[in-house]
Amino acid sequence: TVVQGVAPATVAASAGYIALRPGAEYVFRAAARTTGSGWGLTSAAASVTMPSAGVSPTPPRGVAVGRTYTASTLSADYEPPAVAGGPPVTRYALEWDTSPSFASPARRTRSLELVDEVQEVTVDFKTDADRNGTFALSWGGRDSVPLPWDASAQAVRVAVAQLYGGDNEGTLPVSVTRRERGNGFAWRITFEGLPRGNLGLISVDDRLLEGSLAAASSSSVVEGGSDIVPGAFTLESQAVQTRGLAAITNGTFGLRFEGASNSRSGSIAFDADGVALREALESLTTIRTVSVAASDAVAGSGASAGRSWAITFTHTASQAAQGAGNLPMLEAFNTTGVFSPETPGAAVLVSEMVRGTDALRVTLSDLEAGVPVFFRVAAYNSRGHSLFGPVAVATPRGHPGAPTDVSVAVAGEAAITVDWTASDPRGAAVDEYVVERWTGGAAAARHEIQAVTTSAGDGVPEIQAIRTEAATLSLSGVFRVEAPSTGERTPPLAFDASAADVKAAMESLSAFNSVSVSRARSWRA
Repeated sequence: TVVQGVAPATVAASAGYIALRPGAEYVFRAAARTTGSGWGLTSAAASVTMPSAGVSPTPPRGVAVGRTYTASTLSADYEPPAVAGGPPVTRYALEWDTSPSFASPARRTRSLELVDEVQEVTVDFKTDADRNGTFALSWGGRDSVPLPWDASAQAVRVAVAQLYGGDNEGTLPVSVTRRERGNGFAWRITFEGLPRGNLGLISVDDRLLEGSLAAASSSSVVEGGSDIVPGAFTLESQAVQTRGLAAITNGTFGLRFEGASNSRSGSIAFDADGVALREALESLTTIRTVSVAASDAVAGSGASAGRSWAITFTHTASQAAQGAGNLPMLEAFNTTGVFSPETPGAAVLVSEMVRGTDALRVTLSDLEAGVPVFFRVAAYNSRGHSLFGPVAVATPRGHPGAPTDVSVAVAGEAAITVDWTASDPRGAAVDEYVVERWTGGAAAARHEIQAVTTSAGDGVPEIQAIRTEAATLSLSGVFRVEAPSTGERTPPLAFDASAADVKAAMESLSAFNSVSVSRARSWRA
């Protein structure tokens, strides 16, 4: 990122800079300007690498093993260091062994580290003749400025940083590389800052690309991850965005969550602020608390991009504890015709920003019952590893095995003696045995019967969308719907088939029992 600053000539020929990034290389050059003649030539460039700041972290705290266990597994727990050392802790090194020296052949290791999300955007053509036009990126309910078909890596980097709010930082928290791919280009995007986790996929609008079979797409290369301490979790974040073929000036919409009839919000204004949308969502019976940040369209992205809201689910009604995992998507309703007639193609779009996770559990597996296991952890930041924390020890154990070689002998007129081979204790000493007796032979044995009852409310119906579209108003032909589980396919359906026709065709397949189908016109052609 090139940053320009001005140093008045009334002071010494020098300039000072603060808040620079430790460990980064900075390149400087200077030029002089006079009132009458303007800017002169720039000087030769000079560079400097900032010294790294901070120290290695202190050892992790609260190291424990075996809070939960089976005959072959132990849970492992630890907490972050008391002092991170300046740079953030990005990795934990776990070691466990059957020897306290951690030098036996049974020693095993595992690394838990932050993983940056990596995605790739591609633009391709059938031939390299007459390539032209632009494409746009969307993420988090925001649309980028139009990008030329052969945009530089830096242009894509700035556009992506604007989408997820990193453009106001001194160093853009995203890196991009560009390479040739077929008759086009591929941009590999690494998200290096917040938010961390498994991010929603960037979507690409390629309608304004020009050339033979011009097309753009996006794909996930590496799924991000941010949970590296037991008990840590990532909150689900989703984006709601209004969009039309022109600027949206009035109207309302509604949102619902988990499909219940009493989970519909009231009317939400097209330009609602974050507080208004939060209150609308928290009025739903299926949501306990959320946080909402409203933002306007990226400057230069066009009048079609309206307002967007970034929604983070902190609690849902069904789970009072935080960390509810990967939640279903919000649904917009009453969006057809609710905006002003002067806004053709107006719609409300919902997309995933960050996939939620359940609380992280660390389990040591493939252990031997009855053999003590020693466990330790070290933390790592950019300055190095910490010392290992205190060693914890526990023994895998399970239910004892059944006694074997049972024998019975008459010991007297009214007495018998029962002998057996001791059970496999499977990790813990056997405290006692239960001996049962009955008359009437083995068939008369009374078996204990226990009942386990589970209950649950209605499940959450899965909702999928089928869209037919074209770049121009020339759509025709037929399509089929295939059931992935059985491979069955419906009869051909017209491109504009009614909801009833699609419902009847899908319910004719053995893979589907009952479905409900609605149809609406796409905001695209």
